[in-house]
Formats: sequence, C-alpha cells, structure tokens
Amino acid sequence: MKPNIPLLLCLGLLACGDKDVDDTAPPEGDTDTDTDTDTDTDTDADGDTDADTDTDADVDTVLSFDIDGEWDGTAMSLSWFLPGEDLEFSTILWEGAVTGATTGIDPGPVPAEQISEVEPGLHLALYVPAMYADDDGDAIHDEGEIYVGVSRIWPVWIEGDPPTEYAAAGLVAGWNAIELDFGSDGDFTVEDPMAIPIDADLWPTESLEIGGTYGGAAPIGSQRLTLISGVGMEGGEISDLLYDGALTDPWSISVSGDAPESHRVDQPEFGLTMAWEYPFTYIDNDGSGGPSDGDLPMSFACLGRDYVLLYWMTPAASVEAAFTYAYSWSTYGWAPGWFAASVDPRSSEPMPYALDPSEYGNLELSEACNPWPPPPAGPLSLK
Repeated sequence: MKPNIPLLLCLGLLACGDKDVDDTAPPEGDTDTDTDTDTDTDTDADGDTDADTDTDADVDTVLSFDIDGEWDGTAMSLSWFLPGEDLEFSTILWEGAVTGATTGIDPGPVPAEQISEVEPGLHLALYVPAMYADDDGDAIHDEGEIYVGVSRIWPVWIEGDPPTEYAAAGLVAGWNAIELDFGSDGDFTVEDPMAIPIDADLWPTESLEIGGTYGGAAPIGSQRLTLISGVGMEGGEISDLLYDGALTDPWSISVSGDAPESHRVDQPEFGLTMAWEYPFTYIDNDGSGGPSDGDLPMSFACLGRDYVLLYWMTPAASVEAAFTYAYSWSTYGWAPGWFAASVDPRSSEPMPYALDPSEYGNLELSEACNPWPPPPAGPLSLK
C-alpha cells in the first residue's frame, strides 16, 4: 500500500474526499509577524544573535532552492504550515536574503511545538517556501512588500526515523522535500531537498497592449473604440476611462499602472481585489466624444468566438495569497497585475482564461463574440 499523508490534506489544504475546495485568501494584511526567535538563533562565534537571517558562508547547507525568474532584491521565508481548518502561514521558521539563482540555507533547529504526529510513528513539520520583494533590504518581510513566488515542493522535517513504509518511499530522518498531490487523499512524491524549485512568477505585470484588425459590419468612420470597466458596464459610474478614441484598422489599446480605484471590486470568493475592462466599439449617437447613455455598442474584441477582457489583480500581499495564486488561480492563468483573458459567451458557467501574450495582437473587433447574444440592437444604458 502506498503511504500518504492524509491529515495534511483533510485539515486545511485544497481538497480531501468531499471537503469543499478552499481557494480564498486575504489579499492584504500580511500576518507574518510571529517569527520564532527562541530556537532559530544564529550561534556563530561572531556573536550575531539576529534570528532567521544568517547567510554567513560557513553555514552548513541543508536545503537549497533553484529559482526560475527575477531574484535580485528579494528575500525568502519558510512558513510553518499547521494543519487546520484555516489556511494560515503566520509562523516563520527562517527568512533571509536570496543570494543567487541557487540559494542554500540552514534554517536551524525545528521547534518541538511545530512537530506533529500525522500518522502513527510519523512525526513531522511542514514548511512553505515563499519569495518576496525585499524593498528595504533587511531580509525581513514588512507590510507592503509583495510576494513574488511560492514553491509547490515543500521542505519537511522528519523527527526520528520514519515508519518502514515511509522510509521505503524515500523519507529519512531530518530534512526532506515532498510534493503533495492535492487531488488525492494525501499522496506525495519525495523530491530532492537540495534542489527545491521556486518559480518567481508572481511579479505584477505593469502594462500590456492588445490589438488586431477590424471585422465588423458598420463603417469604421462611424465608430469609436473604448475600454469600459466592469463596474461601468454593470450599472456603476463611468469614470477614469483607460482608453477612448477613434476606431482605426488595425487598432490597439494599451494600459499600464494600477487599475483606478473606481474600477476595482473586492472578490471575497477569490480573496482578492480585481478590475476588468471591456474593449468594444460604439456609435457615438449624441456626439459627446465619449461613451454615454444612448450610445450603441457594436463590436467586441474577439478571439474566435470568445470575447476578450483585460484584467487587473492585486499583488500577493501575504503567503496565503501567493499560495492561492499558485494552487488555485493559476488554473485559469490568473496572475498579479494586468493580463488579457477570453470568455466563452456560450458557456453556462463562463470563466475567464488568461491568453498567452503571443495572442494579444491577434484579436478581431467583431459582432461575432458579443457578450450578450444576440448582438445588442438598442442603446447601451450606462446608468
């Protein structure tokens, strides 16, 4: 029988049996303040007593991380994962500067209170490695410093010799690394603790450009191209337009910076704040030079029969948010900052799936993908 670690899944991760999937996490309010300074103290002869930040060259490397992506100016932490009903990573075993694309560390002793018996005879502590932008260079996570990566392979400390079936699977006393299968009842794969990968893929995308050709039925000269927020399209105030101009063929729209506050919507079911923008053409019936009540929407940005929107999502302000990006939102290709996504208007449960950036310039403005089929035949109400 293949050994597994069921408690880790059933008590607070993503799925176990008929347990509901927990894919929410607070988008802000970092809680990584409970750093244990009783057991992780550097005892080098130089008298340094700063907890969890030792990067001296004489430290024995017992864990090593291979970073894919931008690492300069970052630090990382190992957050203890306590199995439970809530997704929480508030206790830090170790944190320190990322010193290169391969960074080796010795996190120091593991506190006894962090070790749990998850199966008879199997005593362990599990940690989530996460990277953050260390803006002030102190190798301590501060409020406002965003998380830019989290590993799917987690260091695990095994206290004492593991039971025979776990030893046969490759676990040993001391430091190990495992990847959990969240679609199972606790299956795991033993990995190399000296080659733990971290994808630094949560840096926010600050800008993007979409564009393509015009394939609509109405004459180009009679229309304008605009970008209206989901708030505005759904009855809220139209304000802080990110783009509005005369329609051309070919066409393009660029956005940059953070989404305006007036465009943002809290999404508690996803644990983030987001904004979404509809690119479409319209006939300016009142000649106001901008979208207003009574204007007639015509063509939307299409990729095949799917319509395309621009999304902006908050950066990961906590380990919980980074974890949720990596394990849940990545299913749809969602990531911090700006991205373009397509939605199938024919689906009974439409979801936006992020486009590959190579598709951003291959869109068509057309009536074929209007989000509200059949194509609107009357004026657009913006109030």
